[in-house]
Amino acid sequence: MKKLVSLVLVLGMASMASAGIQLVVLGPDTIGIESSDTLAWSAVIGWSAQLDVIAEGFTEAGQGGLTSSMPYGVQNGADLGLDQLGMVYLKALAPAGTPTDMIEAGIQYTVKFANVPGFGTEDMGLGRVDLISEDLGTILQTFYVIPEPASMLLLGLGGLFLRRK
Repeated sequence: MKKLVSLVLVLGMASMASAGIQLVVLGPDTIGIESSDTLAWSAVIGWSAQLDVIAEGFTEAGQGGLTSSMPYGVQNGADLGLDQLGMVYLKALAPAGTPTDMIEAGIQYTVKFANVPGFGTEDMGLGRVDLISEDLGTILQTFYVIPEPASMLLLGLGGLFLRRK
């Protein structure tokens, strides 16, 4: 019984750690970083090197000001202990959260990508966007680039053509 209670407490605490911040899809080429409470937060967003990010694609959409927005540049995920990332661009975000400048709940920042057909939860191997813990130790949430239906049809036809050979 003690082991079960301990497991429940550990899992509960782990789920609470990332409950305050998440990625949300706002449109076919736009992802938002959303805070569910008014506590100060900081996080790192990473995107695969093949995604074409519009210059200055980070836009503040909420209250609170940006205390840091530090680009790390291109990193190898294996060097961070996150092998599944591959080569990735990283950028740290930390909105202000002093008592006189509280962060409001809701969308805080939006990130716009160029030439992206859409975002979903299925890995099609076309690129990904990750919300990563500030210590770069954990991936909190991932969205994958998904092709539009016409592109899927062309990919399928190409696969059939290759199979015939």
